[in-house]
Amino acid sequence: MRIQVERDGGFAYIPGLRGPKTVDTATLPPTEAAALEAAARQADFSVAAERAAAPARGSADHRTVTITVEDGGASRSITVSDPIENDALRSLVDRVVAAAKA
Repeated sequence: MRIQVERDGGFAYIPGLRGPKTVDTATLPPTEAAALEAAARQADFSVAAERAAAPARGSADHRTVTITVEDGGASRSITVSDPIENDALRSLVDRVVAAAKA
């Protein structure tokens, strides 16, 4: 499974937050890979899309997070407002960012 997280928007340029963070679970230790894959499966993109928060009117500093999961030839993606209100998606993003740093 390959998972990518990309942040966009915002007022200030912060190099550490720019650019996609991508993790291929085949390159992770088995326990970490299993946990990340479980988090990706728990993140119900269809429910999250219905509840994705729209930016407040006039919010020039609006940020979004795009999450893409590729698994077995299938791909699914969602873009949500940051901060992420959906617990499962926020957990997935946090895990991907942590794994990408390691």
